[in-house]
Amino acid sequence: MPPLPPLPASTGHADWQRPALRVWASETAAQLRQHEALHEAGAYALSPLMLPRQQMQGMQGQVHQLLQLARRLSLQLDAEGRWCRADQRSLVLAARERGPALAPIARPDGILVEGQLKLLELNLDSGLGWYFELEFAQQRAAQLNTMAWGGRHRVPRLWPAICNYVAQLMACRDKRRCRLVVLIDAQLGDYDRRHAQLFANRLNASLPGLNASVRCTEELHCSGTSLRDRAGPVDIVWRFASLAHEAARTASTLALLQRALRCDCLLASDPSDLGVESKLALAALSELAEHESPLLSTDERQLVNALVPWTRVLRPAEQDSTDGDLSTLALEQRRSLVLKRTHSRASLHVLIGCECSDAQWQQAIAKAKADTLPWVLQQNVSPTPLPFAFVGDSRSELLGYSVSPFVFGSAEAAPYVRIERNAEQRRLAVGDARLNGICATLLVDEPASIAHLAQPPAAAEHV
Repeated sequence: MPPLPPLPASTGHADWQRPALRVWASETAAQLRQHEALHEAGAYALSPLMLPRQQMQGMQGQVHQLLQLARRLSLQLDAEGRWCRADQRSLVLAARERGPALAPIARPDGILVEGQLKLLELNLDSGLGWYFELEFAQQRAAQLNTMAWGGRHRVPRLWPAICNYVAQLMACRDKRRCRLVVLIDAQLGDYDRRHAQLFANRLNASLPGLNASVRCTEELHCSGTSLRDRAGPVDIVWRFASLAHEAARTASTLALLQRALRCDCLLASDPSDLGVESKLALAALSELAEHESPLLSTDERQLVNALVPWTRVLRPAEQDSTDGDLSTLALEQRRSLVLKRTHSRASLHVLIGCECSDAQWQQAIAKAKADTLPWVLQQNVSPTPLPFAFVGDSRSELLGYSVSPFVFGSAEAAPYVRIERNAEQRRLAVGDARLNGICATLLVDEPASIAHLAQPPAAAEHV
């Protein structure tokens, strides 16, 4: 799919001083506290992001195509599984041998630049969370849409997309009743454990014929060709915990998945996608497109150029006839680059050049080149700030944001929108409401690349 042309920006308006909207905001804050959602109320923005429906549909189609392209290239260029972590390599290779991969589950991190999504991470993983936080935001936005705009905008949802994906897994099992295990690791925190149980409960309430339960890796074992827990054979495993944690924490989960590949059950997300999830896949796509590799068709090159910012692997003594010495380039172009380790979590190994001094940046480059794990340099892309107001303080301020499309096969799903609450600290994966928050998304029919409902109130108001 060729890139969509950018559409002109426009802005919607909401009067947060209207009594009905003040009541809505107060009720939202109360529900946040009641449900312990989003960790703290300050992380939730009153004002939803408005995306043109056509742009949203095109964006989802492009992302799905890019994920499939990355999967294909990983098989062509990385037969030995070098793109994944060393401790995950045997699992990836075994999953590839098992057969065709399941439809992807992903939440790529992206930023809209003049109406075009740019992907910073692929994040092919089922252990990403934020399902119910986002579903809560969309439900509140549906009420706001009715109150403020007469229901004329469309409210995408997340939960129906998840249910559609699980229903397809159930159809693959071709059974009257299916057992699904929501797999967690023993170190998962209380907040995430509650959400894992909520996930299982909601699946049971939404899908007739499904029996979902939460299990730790230690509660599952293989018997012949069956993966079993204390209640009997398991048909589907939905991995709720991320495998981006350190190797010591994920070892038991990896071992269980390795055994489960030999059993008669489905594993979501597909373990083979661990070979595509790292930033090495983006670096390969970026380089192939720029050098017009015959591995990519013309349409595929256009797709990569539209979605993937310039990304390269930083290696010792890196020399390339086109890129030149990347170390020198990194030092000269500090303010326009980001340095990332290819395997990390929660932005723990992300350095933004413009936030570093020359000395800090030079030291980081040297350490990255000496690391046993690879690092990449990536173009630093930034969105056009928009006005956001938050629950607890409806004063509006201009802030940057990211748009991360949820992918559950080909089903439409609401995107995960994170707001940069501190322009000097843009590492959006950090779960700190002082650094980032989320907002809902509404889809509009008006021609606009972004329309945003955050008209500043006439005076500061606390709700």
